[in-house]
Amino acid sequence: MAQWPCGRAEFSYTSTHYARWETYLRFNAACEVINQRVKLWHQNRQLYEYLDEIVETIPSTSPLPRVKDNLRAVARSSTTLEEVSGLDTTYQWAQSCTAKKAKADEGTTPSSVGVLINTLASMAEAGFEKDYVAALRQSAESLQLAAGRRGPKSTDSAPAQDLWRIHLTEAETHRDATCHRIGQALNYYMASTSCLESGVSTGKDYLASHRPRVSPRYLLQFLARDKWDCLPEGWKQCLVQYAKRIHDVQRLQRIVCAASRNDHAALASELNNPGHTNWDPVDHPDSLLLEVESGLTIRNVQEEIAAQMRTPPEGDNAVMQLNMGEGKSSVIVPIVAAALADGTRLVRVIVAKPQSQQMLQMLTSKLGGMLNRVVFQMPFSRALRVSNSEAQAIQSLLKRCRDEGGVLLVQPEHILSLELMGKEYAMDENKLDTGRSLTMTRHFLHRHARDIVDESDENFSVKFELVYTMGEQQNIDHGSKRWKTIQEVLDIIRAAAPSVLERFPDSMEIYDLAAQPGSFPRTRVLRSDAMDQLLDHIVSYICDQGLTDFPLPRQVPALREAVRTYLTKPDLSDEEIECVEREGAGGFWTEAVKPTLVLLRGLIACNVLSFAFMQKRWRVNYGTALTRTPATRLAVPYLAKDRPSPRSEFSHPDVVIILTCLSYYYSGLSDDDLFLVFDHLLKADQPEVEYAAWARDNPQMPPKFRSLAGVNVEDRHQCMAHIFPHLRSTKSVIDYFLDRIVFEKEMREFLQTLGLDLAEQKHTNALVLGYLLQPETSVTDIPARSANQATDADALLDLVVGLEPPVRVILDVGAQVLELSNLQVAQQWLGRVMDDRTQGVVFFDDNDELSVLDRSGYVERLQTSPFASKLDVCLVFLDEAHTRGTDLKLPKDYRAAVTLGANQTKDGLMQGCMRMRKLDMDNPSSFAYHERSESRSGEEIKVSDILIWSIRETWISLQRGVQLWASQGWRHQRHQNLWVQSTQHEEPLAENEALHFLEDEALTILQRYKPERPGERHLGSLGEEQERELDPETERERELERPPPTAPAKHSLHGDVQQFVLTGALPSSSPGYMRAFKSLDSTQAGKEFGMAYFPETRAPTLLVSSDFATTVSIPKHQKIALDHYLRSVQWVVTNKGQLGVPSLDNLRLFTYPEPVKAKVPRVLTVGLNVFAGQLYFNDHKMYVATCRFLGLSWQKAREGEELDADGFMAKDQRGRVGGKSGFYKSPIRLMRDLMEIRYGSQASPRTHMGAMLGNRLLSEKDFEGEERT
Repeated sequence: MAQWPCGRAEFSYTSTHYARWETYLRFNAACEVINQRVKLWHQNRQLYEYLDEIVETIPSTSPLPRVKDNLRAVARSSTTLEEVSGLDTTYQWAQSCTAKKAKADEGTTPSSVGVLINTLASMAEAGFEKDYVAALRQSAESLQLAAGRRGPKSTDSAPAQDLWRIHLTEAETHRDATCHRIGQALNYYMASTSCLESGVSTGKDYLASHRPRVSPRYLLQFLARDKWDCLPEGWKQCLVQYAKRIHDVQRLQRIVCAASRNDHAALASELNNPGHTNWDPVDHPDSLLLEVESGLTIRNVQEEIAAQMRTPPEGDNAVMQLNMGEGKSSVIVPIVAAALADGTRLVRVIVAKPQSQQMLQMLTSKLGGMLNRVVFQMPFSRALRVSNSEAQAIQSLLKRCRDEGGVLLVQPEHILSLELMGKEYAMDENKLDTGRSLTMTRHFLHRHARDIVDESDENFSVKFELVYTMGEQQNIDHGSKRWKTIQEVLDIIRAAAPSVLERFPDSMEIYDLAAQPGSFPRTRVLRSDAMDQLLDHIVSYICDQGLTDFPLPRQVPALREAVRTYLTKPDLSDEEIECVEREGAGGFWTEAVKPTLVLLRGLIACNVLSFAFMQKRWRVNYGTALTRTPATRLAVPYLAKDRPSPRSEFSHPDVVIILTCLSYYYSGLSDDDLFLVFDHLLKADQPEVEYAAWARDNPQMPPKFRSLAGVNVEDRHQCMAHIFPHLRSTKSVIDYFLDRIVFEKEMREFLQTLGLDLAEQKHTNALVLGYLLQPETSVTDIPARSANQATDADALLDLVVGLEPPVRVILDVGAQVLELSNLQVAQQWLGRVMDDRTQGVVFFDDNDELSVLDRSGYVERLQTSPFASKLDVCLVFLDEAHTRGTDLKLPKDYRAAVTLGANQTKDGLMQGCMRMRKLDMDNPSSFAYHERSESRSGEEIKVSDILIWSIRETWISLQRGVQLWASQGWRHQRHQNLWVQSTQHEEPLAENEALHFLEDEALTILQRYKPERPGERHLGSLGEEQERELDPETERERELERPPPTAPAKHSLHGDVQQFVLTGALPSSSPGYMRAFKSLDSTQAGKEFGMAYFPETRAPTLLVSSDFATTVSIPKHQKIALDHYLRSVQWVVTNKGQLGVPSLDNLRLFTYPEPVKAKVPRVLTVGLNVFAGQLYFNDHKMYVATCRFLGLSWQKAREGEELDADGFMAKDQRGRVGGKSGFYKSPIRLMRDLMEIRYGSQASPRTHMGAMLGNRLLSEKDFEGEERT
């Protein structure tokens, strides 16, 4: 500090000090960093002092001398308005500015498009596919007719550059002369008016000299709407002629510039579009003013489209089609909006979120200058909780926008949210006034709004729908068993996917297959053959192995086959349904099995799994959005790659569960998530059992951490560095996190919903296809990732850098870049291209702002950067979300690489390709695809193959949307009828009328998937998105409820028991002991089962002392269940509650020497294990013995056997109920309750006992590596 101020700090030290400092830090490097800071601070100080000097100096400077009036005065002229209006407005150069007609460069012969159409015609089968081909053929015919009418795409017959410059000079002279004469006439007119008013004629010259100087901007602003109507007719004609002169000069400047650059295409375009040939600027002065201010010429085709949009045929809605890059957003939308916003109509420009920022900039630049139009915005969502005054303010703002001729820029969800909130508030007694105000706003919009929808195909897509959930939240049907069943099915998919990939390598993608053993690799199914095989694996596993609480493998073969049909066939006959849904004794259709069975049918036959794995891509169509409001950990819809929808959620509960599971399987858990997991685990029952399962899934985990006792959660560094990396992607850990933390809290359904959704040039379709069929367009396969490439994006970038001719643009239409953000792609691409020409990369940032990255690593907005006018030194990367609606004028020598992906429709592909504005002439593309996206068994892929494939994907997409389209159409018509009824008297929506808009939302599993006789199913909501509002989160702390205090019983050891210990003799009956299971008679579990039905033949010698059975003293008048007061079995043998405890099944602990030929009856060992609550069996034989003890089937049903749904032997081959067990009804419920008594919770399904009670069949494999000696 003593050296300040200075430009560089000096450090004094001795060699001893230096040596000591170097031990702990890099001293020289630190000094350099400090001096960089000091230099920057010193420069800032110098700048501040310099500005201080300026501020102090300015007041003391002398003012500049005034210019004499006679030097500024405009000489009096007798030029009048009539003389100015009579100026010759025709100029001779216009004739020479029209290119000589040449034969149109057809680029691609119509025959190539015709061959493509013929190929498609041979493939079309359905009626709508044939209609699609017929429309495409009509477009091709229109293309042939238009080819003869189009001017040349390039010209070499234009005059020499010197001649153009002469024309430009003459045009500038005429423009300036016109401006001068208008100024003279204006000054004369104003002076004359002033003299008449004052009566002083001698002051005219003096007054004229003091008038404001007449500038071009001053004159042009009178063409704007707010001043145009005030002008006399003569002045209107005069100012229009002047503006046309300025337009002619600007056009000539563009012609000279194109000629000097030898840009024949741009030159021909200017010569072929002289402007104002099919419209009169006097009728549309706003359009003329936009031309002059923006320096452009409205082409004939743009005016034709605009005219139809201003006045649609017969006053109906109109959908207009124009080739990409023809100025829809930059020219047509602004001039139509300016023309319609006349003070009587509210003009809304509707645009999707990814294009909203660029459209705002476009409208502001086009309409916000001399046109003087205000661009309003109305971001509206359910997150806004508006009051009545705020609702009225919204309506006032909309009226102001209409009256001032402004333009309202909105997104589709803003419009829908406003209307839905009006209905929602109309149903709430506390918000009726606000609801009425919002409803009146809706009526105002309905009467006065005119909508211009940009990219209407995207905004009117059937996949977009806004739904407000209404009513109270409730748990989803089937509760936690629903997502646990789905997680088990996903386990099957994880195991089966590698074999399916091996059989169908072109139909699946599995990433990171060699990752840690317990993880779920990223899996995509591209074709139905692989999906069918995967579903067949699932069904076979369910039939052969079963799932928890779904004991199908025990059933007879005929029933298993009937269930297979039930699970796989979408439309079932009455007989096929009856075979499975038969109720009664021995039937499989029980209350416990029905929900799981129908859920599995929904996943398989109703295509829920196919929808998730084939139609949805992680980080492209779905993913997590942990930072959005309202917060949710569930998977949400994505608008595009890494672009989560702001508030929408998937409405189908099983789709939500599957996509949420996959999102976390692919991304893994964060450190914070894992700390939450351990915090929950340590408070849970049987935490060691759960952690042991996690450790088994991670064989690479260090031995010291394979036991929960070795984990110290307080040591955060140890957890994050040594434990969490092994658990982060483990499926069992993620399942635990989702079960206990995510789904338990957030998986809710709402009882009801409010829903709402948002009506050519014929040769355009064929024209774009023809552009892509040029010989210059190539197709390249993206190679598989190599060992030195960390991501698939690296493989793509390496491919692009190596292409010849060089590629300067990447259009990620197929969303192949998943691992990297747009900024990371820009950084890595710029690092790979080291030529002198490339100085930056253009991309969209996370806020949808067009940005540029330069060589120094600095990122700034493109619009305000030096690169805005130097795109020729920039690479360009456009992610999937911005491959439509983005307007960049790229140099003519730029070449693009276009990525392809699964489910790529033709329109999406065309939109992306036409970001290259000069595709038809100078910007050929190279299609880059992964081998599995579109392959034909090793054949060379051509451009025509790509186009045919994308059109077929379009057909598939149309088929998928039919049901949603029908349901939305039904809803729209129903709502229209309700609005007509409610608005007949122009009154606000009444509460009882608003209730009619509600639709049922919550469906049980049976309602959703159970096959109806006509084959009707509730599948319309698979892809439906909803905007949800969750209940406020409540914090819960788990607190164990202890049993009420009760007086303990006094210990009393009966003499018969003492005698037995001493002599080994035991009386046949005695009050000192009882049968072990009889002691459960006083428990709630025993009362519900009825211990009188417990067979006496089961372990008759397994006894407990009366002292063991009596734990508390209960008065005779009280009836208390003793579930919480039972002693654990420890006095004879310790129950085997953990895998880590040695087996005691042979009852030989501490026997020395070993008894000779001593053998304990197995039934006694089994009975003791069951009574004590043993969780693990020593081997498969003990499992079989336990099943026989309880009357359960331990194998698939044999001929003559009948089994209940829970595996109980309804009849064995000899006709006995319960087999040899003696049970006459299933003891499964009793055993589950007994486990809960022993452990305070149900037996974990990860244990042998838990799996058995969960109706799973165990095989020898389940005991491998678990034997005990």
